[in-house]
Amino acid sequence: MSQATTYGRLTATIRETAADDRKLAGAFFLALAAQFMTVIMLAAAMVPGYDFGGGAISDLGVAAETALLFNASLVVVGLFNLLGGYFFYRTHGKRWIFGVFALAGIGAIGAGLFPLDTGAPHSLSALLAFLFFNVQALASATRLRGAMRAVSVLAGGIGLVFVALSTALYA
Repeated sequence: MSQATTYGRLTATIRETAADDRKLAGAFFLALAAQFMTVIMLAAAMVPGYDFGGGAISDLGVAAETALLFNASLVVVGLFNLLGGYFFYRTHGKRWIFGVFALAGIGAIGAGLFPLDTGAPHSLSALLAFLFFNVQALASATRLRGAMRAVSVLAGGIGLVFVALSTALYA
């Protein structure tokens, strides 16, 4: 057994478990982003006349050509966020941060299970996801250092401003 310091607290690790948890968290977050961006671009190309600049991404969840692909992708985003958030939690031990990851993941899963044409359930799920994915960036910044901390604060802050403006404009 070796000892490692994880964010200022002493932890005992067996076969580098703490490092493995960070790697697993990173792998889930990388896979989440890669699959979601790939699906969005693929789905946008599949829907005749889809306007990337003017359309909502949720439109891809109701188009006959892409509904299953896009909605399944949202469920995967939510599941990968929950798993990544769990492994990230194992490296820092802050339950409130895992709660933020869980709320974002639940929002994404809900947006996938309730497509745009279901109305309020989709809107509430999407708002939960958009809000808490940005709060997640800010919460993660409390456990990061250097450039990644700055990037997380900037991304989360800009994202929250966007969510607030979008909500005000479309409410």
